[in-house]
Amino acid sequence: KNIVTGSYNLLDMEYDQSDELHVWTGKVSHLYENLLSSGAWTSTDTSVSSYDYYNADFMFNPLHDDIVVGSWCYDTTCEVFEQDSGVSERSIVDYVTGVQSENETALALTSRGVPHLLYTDAAEPGYLKYAASTEVREEAAASVSGEVMYPSIVTDSSRNPYIAYYNYYTSGGRPTGDLMLASDTGAGWSTLGIDTSGDTGLHPDLA
Repeated sequence: KNIVTGSYNLLDMEYDQSDELHVWTGKVSHLYENLLSSGAWTSTDTSVSSYDYYNADFMFNPLHDDIVVGSWCYDTTCEVFEQDSGVSERSIVDYVTGVQSENETALALTSRGVPHLLYTDAAEPGYLKYAASTEVREEAAASVSGEVMYPSIVTDSSRNPYIAYYNYYTSGGRPTGDLMLASDTGAGWSTLGIDTSGDTGLHPDLA
């Protein structure tokens, strides 16, 4: 079934605490939250910027199921926003450059609803960047050979971040990649190759 008509990017899908499916789709200047409830779809334009919506991540606040937390990078900005009953609050996390559609984000919420944001900057393809708030920004993985792609993030009960990503590079003139895991449990970031045999690790998901 067509949820919305036209050319849209599928951004994310999440179930709320009532097991109703929410699907976010986007295009130039429009962000739609599409809800499947009682077998019928309803679509709401929840746009908060005038830019294209390419890569985004959304989650429901574990303490308040009616609050949606989202993140994305567009134009030269990475943002986190919270939306409660149609009212949005936006926080700029960082300023990025590079090709807009290639800047990726991943979002995790602690049990208290604190957002931890992971993002890439297409102008610095060998770096993975992390923010626990709009004031705390750091490189989550030291410069890697090649390019960081498809990041995924979770936090443990102590709010320590764990990050999976695909490390894309060229070997012997052929493209390949590895599945990597980065974590910080208080002693600084460490990186571990989970699967480095052949070309593995596309689209990892820690959720």
